[in-house]
Amino acid sequence: MSLGVLGARPLLGCTHIPASFNLNTILHTRLASTSSSPYPFPQVQNPSPWQIFHLQPSASQQDIKARYYALVRLYHPDAPACRTVPPDLAHRRFQAIRAAYDSLTGKSHHRAHGSAHDTDDLWRELAARRRQHERRQAYRRAHGVPEWDAASDDMKKDRILFAVGCLAVVVGVAPAFANWTEHREAKHRVAAANLTAARGEAREFAAARREGIRSRMQEERIAAAKLAAEESSRDA
Repeated sequence: MSLGVLGARPLLGCTHIPASFNLNTILHTRLASTSSSPYPFPQVQNPSPWQIFHLQPSASQQDIKARYYALVRLYHPDAPACRTVPPDLAHRRFQAIRAAYDSLTGKSHHRAHGSAHDTDDLWRELAARRRQHERRQAYRRAHGVPEWDAASDDMKKDRILFAVGCLAVVVGVAPAFANWTEHREAKHRVAAANLTAARGEAREFAAARREGIRSRMQEERIAAAKLAAEESSRDA
């Protein structure tokens, strides 16, 4: 890449390269902006707001706002990612991001001087949150407080869900099992009652049969006695 090519593609509309820039600095800046950032700054001349935000024109205002916060964290001149970028380049890029945000949100026609302060306030809030998070992590490490583990937390959630699912199955199946047990016991009671009735009927039938046999034997004995008496009377 030659200086002529770099001059033909100035950054953000610049028509010359400052004397403080050298080729290594520019190459290092471009490599850093395209490789280390999830949203690299466009290298085309006068990029559109959509190109700067890496969004499609169909993006919603919520998407634009969320992407603006992400770009502020990446491209604010005080951000860690901008420490290797020349200050004036970082400032121009950040100004372009603010202008793109104003354009995408319809604020460019009534932009106030306080917008820079608003962005700085946003950056300070983000930096304060980051410092608070770092202090919290340092406190945890110093006092031996276990850090949050997403895998273990997900495992606990899975166990809880599994336990709840098992409980739901038990609660759902228990009434059906109880009804089945009750129905089975009822059938057993009916069968036992039928068996008892059958046994009673069998005993009654056996008693009646024995009584009939006894009556017939008695009648036969009486008939035999009469017959013997008649024969004796004829012989006499």
